[in-house]
Amino acid sequence: MKKKSVALLCCIAMMASSLAGCGSTGESSSEKSSSSSSVSTESASDSAAATSEVQEPTTVSGVDGQGEKIVIGIQTNAFVTDYEDNLFTKKLEEELNVDIEIYELPSNIDELQTKLGLMANAGSGMPDVVIAELSGGAVYNYGSNGIFIPLNDYLADESISPNFAAISAEDQKKMLTAMTSSDGNIYGLASFEPEVGNLTPYTFYINQEWLDALDLEVPTTTDELYDVLVHFVNDDPNGNGVKDEIGLYGCTSFYGANTIWAIMNSFTYWNNNLALSEDGNTVYAPFTTDEYRAGLEYMRKLNEEGLLASSIFTDDATQFKANMNAETPIVGVSTVGSTSAWTDTANNANYLAMSAIEPFIGPEGVQLTPYNAYNAGMEYFVTSAAKNPELCYRLGDYFYDYEISMWARYGEKGYNWTDDEAVLADVETIFTVSGQADKVTVGYCYLTNDDPWVTESNVFWHNYGPRYAPASSSAAALNKEFNADDPTLKGAKVKLGSYLNMVPEKVLPVVQQTAEEQEAISMVVGDLYTFFNACMAEFITGQRSLDDAGWESYLEELEAYGLSVWIENVQAAYDRVK
Repeated sequence: MKKKSVALLCCIAMMASSLAGCGSTGESSSEKSSSSSSVSTESASDSAAATSEVQEPTTVSGVDGQGEKIVIGIQTNAFVTDYEDNLFTKKLEEELNVDIEIYELPSNIDELQTKLGLMANAGSGMPDVVIAELSGGAVYNYGSNGIFIPLNDYLADESISPNFAAISAEDQKKMLTAMTSSDGNIYGLASFEPEVGNLTPYTFYINQEWLDALDLEVPTTTDELYDVLVHFVNDDPNGNGVKDEIGLYGCTSFYGANTIWAIMNSFTYWNNNLALSEDGNTVYAPFTTDEYRAGLEYMRKLNEEGLLASSIFTDDATQFKANMNAETPIVGVSTVGSTSAWTDTANNANYLAMSAIEPFIGPEGVQLTPYNAYNAGMEYFVTSAAKNPELCYRLGDYFYDYEISMWARYGEKGYNWTDDEAVLADVETIFTVSGQADKVTVGYCYLTNDDPWVTESNVFWHNYGPRYAPASSSAAALNKEFNADDPTLKGAKVKLGSYLNMVPEKVLPVVQQTAEEQEAISMVVGDLYTFFNACMAEFITGQRSLDDAGWESYLEELEAYGLSVWIENVQAAYDRVK
């Protein structure tokens, strides 16, 4: 390997993740999971990944590594107790006839990139394979400087990539879009696993007991919501004689709880980002449109009349949960992406009083919901230090085998999970009762309570590495036996039954920018996010005028912050994908 300059590698280590079109919501995210963006919101193909037939395979995988050693540098996870004495490691070794040596890399991504930079600069010690969650910008720099090798030829050869070749054409396209760097090379294999339960996290809940007490119907439009909130705030529905009810509530730092964003989707599609026009050709900023302004005016009216809590912009997750779990229920309407907003949901009076409902229809008939597009993020890289790069690549391709992909996320087949038809025959799931059963072609369920995802174990690598799981197999934790009396499933039933149909047909995908585009975007995008999010709060709370003069001033300030630069560079990157 050629030595790289320290300055260059320090620059690589500091590269920020790609910001354009990433589908990021700006809310706090959890640790590595099965989340991550797709070009469209259409359901994945019914075909799941499967290993292609190989004539007279020497191993289960059809690959015989002849006992060759592969050194894997992996981003560590605190839940994995041992990588060498690990069931997943041993399964890969046995089925490919290789000797895997694990080199543990730091879990912190900045420390990990510094470590890689030092190894590359030294010209020795680099592992054959790197498994880590690296940004598109970092991958491009490592690849273009010879640290990661291009994988294009391997991917194009079905005899070397039987498992990737078995992926549906639609999902292959999404993965290749995310994997292809601006120079046309593919330096890493992606993980693509769009679990449908996480695609639309902004689920509306309304206090059904309050509706019943006041003899009100569930609102379906923004106008009806206004009327209900007036009664909630003024008519003492919790019956304590105190005007302590919060009509519309939420939080900007709890998953799926930014109710302001959810309400805006009754006026225009809004996911705190740039968006695509309906024809899928043009990148634009929703936060500059008349529809967005109308949404602000509606929420400003709610705030002025005390129907929407200003604290939605300032309460942290702790305060949010405290209000959601108050001894005397005080919240009328909110959104959440996880029922962990309520403690002990099955027995929580606040939660049990709530009903999950569909998003509201706006004055122009708009009924959408924010969409958490999944990014097929690159996680598996073959380095220029690899003595047998093809074998290293084949190991990565084997991760796309159905059973290996399942093991990578859920643990040991037959112990942690099963897809045995005899076991599943009488299992009714949330998918069947919500009308989504036809979208789930690979059924499975958990067999044990010791879920390795949340307990320390040496069962797997905690889902680090490439993986493929189409939306058609994304039952995940929701694919447990459905109990009509289980109140914790009511939100999932409504969400799966309708929310997936309330997203735009075209959603801006993750696209890989050139170095020049990345530099131009990084100069403006941080300040832009800060500015338009602050303005959203100021418009709603009355600190900033929404009259014509105030709106024009806002648009001019956006332009001064570099909005056109952001749009132009994202458009250029998107045009390459098209």
